[in-house]
Formats: sequence, structure tokens, C-alpha cells
Amino acid sequence: MNTIKVCCAIIFNNRKVLICQNKSSARHPLKWEFPGGKIEEQESESECLKREILEELAVEIDVLKRHASIYHIYDTFRLELIPFEARIIENTPIAKVHEKIRWINFNELDQIDWAETDKKLIEANSKLFNFSA
Repeated sequence: MNTIKVCCAIIFNNRKVLICQNKSSARHPLKWEFPGGKIEEQESESECLKREILEELAVEIDVLKRHASIYHIYDTFRLELIPFEARIIENTPIAKVHEKIRWINFNELDQIDWAETDKKLIEANSKLFNFSA
């Protein structure tokens, strides 16, 4: 089974975290996720994340800390989600490719309709979000 590697940014600001909702035409329609995308050939994880966040949210970020990968098997592929803590260093995020973006409090995480891999990410990193899954 083919493994697709995807980097995502966990962007905190004033005890809130930035989340993005997929468009209705996306692979996981209207599910929420952390922003990011697929690593391209000859691209480092950090380069991928900076490029994807600029493309998706029109902001520049500092990549701070890598966390353990999360794996999920879909019908036709295996996904490796590589999460990084990041901070915005320039501009204000806008939803360029998503239906919506939101800053949410940690206590709202369990009320969101997450994409499966992002849900696993939150459950595996409850201390990061100060949240008990």
C-alpha cells in the first residue's frame, strides 16, 4: 500500500489553535483539519510546511517543533501525518483553499468534526493541547 506523507502545522495563538475546514468537493468534505499538505519530491518537511501554509493561508510561519507522526489507513493508501508546532511571523491567515478557518479554544477540540488522521493526532497529543481525549 502506498504511503502519502503530509506535513501539518499546529499554530497556536493566545491559547487558541488554528483549524481549517475542507471544501465540500474535497476528499474529506467539510471535515476539519490542521493546515498543511503533501511533501513534494526533493523537499524537506520544513520546506513543505512553509510552502503549504503560504499557499493555503497566505501567511509565513516559523516551524518550531516536530512531533511524532500519526498513521491512518484509508481504502487505497496509507497516510503519514507529520505534525509541527509553528507560529505565524507575517500576515493574517485567510482561507484561500478551505471552506473556512477558525481559531478555537482547546476545550472545543472534542466538538469539531475532524478528518480521521487529525482526530488521531489530537488524541495522541492531549498534553500538547492541554486536552484529555
